[in-house]
Amino acid sequence: DADTDADTDTDPPPCGGTPPGPTWCDDQDASLRACWTFNTLGSTRTVVDESSYGHNGSPTSGMGVGPGVVGSALLNDGTGLVDIGDPPGLDITTVTAEGWVKVDSTPVGRMGVIDHDGQWGIFVRQNLSLYCSMGGTTDSGPATIPLGEWTHFACVHDGANRTLYVNGTLVSTVAATVLNPAS
Repeated sequence: DADTDADTDTDPPPCGGTPPGPTWCDDQDASLRACWTFNTLGSTRTVVDESSYGHNGSPTSGMGVGPGVVGSALLNDGTGLVDIGDPPGLDITTVTAEGWVKVDSTPVGRMGVIDHDGQWGIFVRQNLSLYCSMGGTTDSGPATIPLGEWTHFACVHDGANRTLYVNGTLVSTVAATVLNPAS
């Protein structure tokens, strides 16, 4: 009756710890267009993209780093953002965007979790609904997330459909047009 998971390298570390086992961001994987762990913000005030593409970002005031589910998390006081510009490496026709979000207070209006210049993104509305916007349609979901708790999301656009998962559960799949990398 031993706990077989106790000795694996896939168990998440305590909040703020270093991810165990393999590196989360494989800079040798050309299909990985961006990967931010937020473990490298530090005094340079640069959010480092650990993929091979180097889509580093510049956080505005209002942004900080604190403990996340695995490693560090980017903290936003509601006024900040991280600007990575509009790099051509993120002008893509298919995308999987995933991460963790924790909302501590109800957003005023729409809060962008990830927003690539209106081409694709993940958002939270005032009613705490999490949704993704990709490929010409504005909603996939929504799924209501709990206030003050970490929620995992994944939004997949395969060129024909957009699918939203929340905490590993399929929330919705909708038809979506091909992403326009030139927009």
